[in-house]
Parts: sequence; structure tokens; C-alpha cells
Amino acid sequence: IQGPHYQWNNLSVKGLCNFFSGRYDEGLHMMVSACHQLEFESPSVHYSRAVIRLAFGKSFQKTPTDWREGIEIADQAVAPFFESRTRIDVKAFYLSTKARLHRLLGEVETSLAASMEMIQTLNKGKDYQWRELYYLTHSQVLRAANQAEEADHFLEKAFERVMMVAGKTQDKSLCKSWLENVPWNREILAEAKERGIAVCGLN
Repeated sequence: IQGPHYQWNNLSVKGLCNFFSGRYDEGLHMMVSACHQLEFESPSVHYSRAVIRLAFGKSFQKTPTDWREGIEIADQAVAPFFESRTRIDVKAFYLSTKARLHRLLGEVETSLAASMEMIQTLNKGKDYQWRELYYLTHSQVLRAANQAEEADHFLEKAFERVMMVAGKTQDKSLCKSWLENVPWNREILAEAKERGIAVCGLN
């Protein structure tokens, strides 16, 4: 595949979608290929987004080796872009991914530091997409740090966000996909049910 950076960026997004659909090898190949091609443009925000997506994909794998690799991959993102007010979403995605990976490795203090900075970053900006993911991440990190009350608070925020989007989605098939096919939404709904948060309108 040849073309300008947006085509490689789209390949990275497609790879992540394949990853979440269970086509791990195909998705991983796409994301790695996109990173290799965009690396020639580094430093660039497109390369930073691509490597963070790849690292994020690693957080859904099952082994400590994958999680450690994910941290190393995420750290290839170009930090100067994080300080731009127009790139707050990139910084939030980076910090959320790092927090998830460090939590999976049992590195609670490091995970909590990244997650706290992520929430502070979100509070500086507008209503970014994937905010429900960031709330879920923070909830899981807080729970690992034995801060159950705050963890429940952010789980409720994540749940409310998921249901708000579902409520605004008139197409039933799209609504079902939003609730059942997006991996972190499945996590949110499962944890909300486990913690006794009312889960209605999902049948």
C-alpha cells in the first residue's frame, strides 16, 4: 500500500478494529505495517497515534510479555505533541494506555500516576471520544489501589456515558454493536452489573 500519511493512519485504525473483532494476527500485522511506514514521518502526530493504538491493542492480550511490549511501544510516541492544546486527545489516549498496561503488570503506583494525569488532562479539554474508556481505566486503577468508593464513582460515569450514547442511537443494530462489540463497553456493562449499577434496556 502506498499513499500519504492518512492512508497509513486509516490502516492503523482498521488494524485495531480487526484486533477487536478477533482477527488478531491480521489486525496486528496492519498496525505494525502502519507504524513502520509512519515512522519515516516521525516526529508526527500520525506516528504517535499509530504506536499508541498498537500499544493499546497489546493491553487486550493475555501475557505480561505483551503488556511490557505495549509499554515500550507506547513510549515511542512523540512527547512534544502531548503538550499542544489541540492534541490533548493524544495525550489522554497515551496515558490511559500506559495506565492499563501498568495495572495489568501489577505496577499499581505507576498505573495510578498515569491515570491521575489522564483525568487531569481530560479536565482541560472538551468532550473527547472514548471518554467512557478513560473512566473505566481510571476506575480499574483506583480499585487496584484500594480506593473502592472513587472506583465506583468513575465506573458509574463510564456506565452513564455508554448508556447516553446508546440512548441517542436510533438504529437498533448500531446500538447493539455499540453495547456488545466495543470491548471496553462490554467491560463497563459487566462491571456495572457486578457492582449493582442498574443495567436496563439491554435486552
